[in-house]
Amino acid sequence: MAFTLRRFLPRLPLQTVLVIPFAIQVIAVSGVVGFFSFKNGERAIENLATQLLDEVGDHITDRIAGFLLDATELVDQNQDILASNLLAVDNLQAWSSYLWYKGQGYDFVSNLVVANPQGQLIGSGTLVNREGTLTQVIGFSSVESNYNIEAHTSLDRALARTKPDLVAPSTDPRLRPFYQVGINSTSPRWTAIHPGFDAAQSPNWVLALTQPLFGNNSPDPIAVSAIFLRLSHISTFLQSLEIGKSGQVLIVEQSGELVASSLDEDLFTRTGGSTDGSPNGSPNGSMERITAQQSQDAITQAIAPILASQPHNQVQNLQVDLNQQPYYLRLIPFQDPKGLDWLIVIAVPESDFMAEIHRNTRITWAVSLVALGGTIALGMVSARWITRPIQRVSNAAQEIALGHLDRRVNSSGIEELKVLGGAFNQMAQQLQQSFHALEEANLNLEVTVKQRTAQLELEKEKSERLLLNILPDVIAQQLKQGSVLIANYSEEVSILFADIVGFTLLASQISPIDLVKLLNHIFSTFDELAETFKLEKIKTIGDAYMVVAGLPVSRSDHAEAVANMALAMQDCMDDLTVKLGYKLQLRIGINTGVVVAGVIGIKKFNYDLWGDAVNVASRMESSGEPARIQVTQDTYDRIHPLYHLESRGPIMIKGKGTMETYWLLGKKG
Repeated sequence: MAFTLRRFLPRLPLQTVLVIPFAIQVIAVSGVVGFFSFKNGERAIENLATQLLDEVGDHITDRIAGFLLDATELVDQNQDILASNLLAVDNLQAWSSYLWYKGQGYDFVSNLVVANPQGQLIGSGTLVNREGTLTQVIGFSSVESNYNIEAHTSLDRALARTKPDLVAPSTDPRLRPFYQVGINSTSPRWTAIHPGFDAAQSPNWVLALTQPLFGNNSPDPIAVSAIFLRLSHISTFLQSLEIGKSGQVLIVEQSGELVASSLDEDLFTRTGGSTDGSPNGSPNGSMERITAQQSQDAITQAIAPILASQPHNQVQNLQVDLNQQPYYLRLIPFQDPKGLDWLIVIAVPESDFMAEIHRNTRITWAVSLVALGGTIALGMVSARWITRPIQRVSNAAQEIALGHLDRRVNSSGIEELKVLGGAFNQMAQQLQQSFHALEEANLNLEVTVKQRTAQLELEKEKSERLLLNILPDVIAQQLKQGSVLIANYSEEVSILFADIVGFTLLASQISPIDLVKLLNHIFSTFDELAETFKLEKIKTIGDAYMVVAGLPVSRSDHAEAVANMALAMQDCMDDLTVKLGYKLQLRIGINTGVVVAGVIGIKKFNYDLWGDAVNVASRMESSGEPARIQVTQDTYDRIHPLYHLESRGPIMIKGKGTMETYWLLGKKG
């Protein structure tokens, strides 16, 4: 084995200079290492992202649940006060002190109110002015104040019934959502989100928990209490969270409208301007909530269609592309039995976690590319040593392919390529000799093929013309495709039979040759008319001529086409009478109906029609009169709006009995 290697190494075998496998190995190893490194990093990031989203989601859910639980406890205490007879609902001003102190200490509470069926409302709350300053007030409205809320900024002034510090335009509290929901419920219920009492002073969207108040002996509510929660408090809480580097949180309703957001943006739009005390009124105009789709934030907009396509009744972790960036998304349904149905959406960009992964990946690929570059450089040097003689062989082969059969290659220093060059030169010599012999044979064969091809094309054209003269093109194509039986059912066609009157007498007056020439002239004229009106000639029998309209391709104007053909045939016969000197008249019959058309048999193909409609058309011709066109009732029904027809009346038709027929006189207009 060692002797064999020493003997052949100086001859430089081809496999010793092949470096491509080494380059492939470098690429494969680098790719596999980089791939698994990247995938492991991705799995670690996914686990970290899932853990972060879980923790943030639990924190948000717990905080909002506690927020709403505090509100529930506050309204429940109102029912306890009423049940213990400490306060009554027929004198709501007595609730002033209780509500004043209850409204303190809860920065998320906008108002705590009680309203009775008499239209009275008392409430304690905090007003937020345009600068964001909070002011606690106690307010009262009734029919006497025209339902305007007369508010005091101190409890003493309220109890003393002094002049109110401010008067806020409002409406009948019984018309407000919190009262409508509460008075028709038996337990606490959440209302829809709407502007708060102080919306005229500053934008303030609230969620009201309304509590029907029951007397000790009353099965129906005798008043309604409600607590109004500022949704801006939830947004402020969300904005205080740190979710990765650039994550964000949305809370949306089933309708897609935003409840709260960690972004510093308005969750409403304003239109017009109003201070009439309406629920949506504000000096800045009517406020309307926006959906996620209407947000100014591109990521929020991109989240909207995803929410529309996902169920809202289960926790989901998704990986999606938002604004052409990969994001981790967590959807958390938030519901309670009082009617709340929200969806918490946490979105964190993958880039918040992937920076380190991408850096390591770039280093891995850089090292791999350096190694690959070195391998490729070495391989190129070795390959150039090998490819020079191979290129000479390749160039010579291309020259031979172009017809330069005298091209040869020089010997190479590589043993295998030296053998290849010798074999190539021998092959080129043999190919040159064979090509000359083949070229001469091809010239002879080419002449023979051209002659035979021309003969075949000529015969094919003759066959095609003969077949198309016998059969319609559609039928001829079916026969050429191998159809054995061709029969097509047609629900409605029109058939014309024409017969030359007095032909037998004319045959006895002129020679057979002249008679045949006359018939050929007449029928050739009819053939041209059939071509003009796009009718299908079926056959001629003696001096009879038969055509059909609506076959083999159906057409809606088949009856009109046959009528035009019949009138044109009459005109031609008049012209031929003058031109040829023979008195020639036609008896024509037309019928419309159902037929079967096709070709039967295996020899002497003939396209023909069968059916009762064909027999009736023949009877119309045979029972007609010279120089007249007789049509059936079926044909009359189809053409009478466009043609002049005259009733012949009922006549006896062989095999059919009495039939109503008509004379076709001409075309209207």
